Amino acid sequence: MVKKKNQEELQPYTEYLETISYTHDRSGVFNDFLTMIVCTLSMQQKEYLFRETTRKYTKEEFMLFCKAFASLVDWMETHPLEDAFGDYFQQYISKGHNAQFFTPPAVTKMMAAMIGPSIKDGPVYDPCCGSGRFFLAAAQANRAISFVGGDITEACCKMTLVNACLNDIVGEVYHMNTISMEIWRCWRIVRLPILRLPYIVEVPVARQASGQESDSTSAAG
Repeated sequence: MVKKKNQEELQPYTEYLETISYTHDRSGVFNDFLTMIVCTLSMQQKEYLFRETTRKYTKEEFMLFCKAFASLVDWMETHPLEDAFGDYFQQYISKGHNAQFFTPPAVTKMMAAMIGPSIKDGPVYDPCCGSGRFFLAAAQANRAISFVGGDITEACCKMTLVNACLNDIVGEVYHMNTISMEIWRCWRIVRLPILRLPYIVEVPVARQASGQESDSTSAAG
């Protein structure tokens, strides 16, 4: 007996984002998608930002974002501790801006294996974390690790946050200039006291005197 499908078969999340990008800037759509997910994982602390981000889209487009998120979660369940964003970001969003060519997963796995005995409980630090590939590889070697990451591009910080939070990895992400040590935003992934479920908290940071480097690949969110 053939089992009937009660739900629509989901497409890769990128297909939904590309559809929305027919009428909106692609990098803006991608950054807004990341912002919506970060807000969703922030335990109702970012509802205003969520509403502001979604306001520019139609109801139909918002439903495509919802399907994209469902597709992303579904993919992560069958591809644990793998990078969901890096390839799409490099090919369609950054296109080499700021020399953003992320370390291949095979290399990050080799690096994690090489330092495996010293990883223990972390934290693992990556000052140019990109989409968080090194943290995912380190977690494959030791599920108990925590991490500290930084990146000059806000979209990269958000990719790392989502990749880590949905894979149950705790740590901190800084939107910063790693060379000058200017910090513009900071987020932490922590766990609920009893249920131990991960969620995202944005931590206030003191604004630096000098100006923030513009992020041409993403809108601030």
